[in-house]
Amino acid sequence: FIEIPFYLGNCYYDQDKLDEAIGCFRASLQIQSHDPEVLMYLGTALADQGKFEEAIAYLEDAIKIESKDPELYLRLGNALMDAGKFKESIDPYLE
Repeated sequence: FIEIPFYLGNCYYDQDKLDEAIGCFRASLQIQSHDPEVLMYLGTALADQGKFEEAIAYLEDAIKIESKDPELYLRLGNALMDAGKFKESIDPYLE
């Protein structure tokens, strides 16, 4: 039951219902506050809404927990690039 909000958030995300997805990912974080996958999906959904600073913070938190996952660095680099932070986006791509 713990993972229900996360999986529901993924379903909403796949349907491009970002507000609903973000709500589910936030609910999932209340249950699993240190889950890098939840942080990654929340950060990605926020970036898709143009909320880059918040997205970057969540993606950086995910990397602090799971520093060996290349997908986290890719998504952080994408969020930084989309935010117009081109110089800062280089380092995550190199990780």
